[in-house]
Amino acid sequence: MELLGSNEILVTKTVLLELRWILQAVYELPLKAVLKAMLHILGLPNVRIERNENN
Repeated sequence: MELLGSNEILVTKTVLLELRWILQAVYELPLKAVLKAMLHILGLPNVRIERNENN
């Protein structure tokens, strides 16, 4: 089963900040686990990260 399917997903900076806060504050995961989860999501082939317009 593909969770995100084949559609391209844009992950904004705000989503990343909220994800970190929720995983640490609500689920009480250690920072290492949070970073591992975030890197996994961002490493998926159909996930794109919001970029600054200056870059």
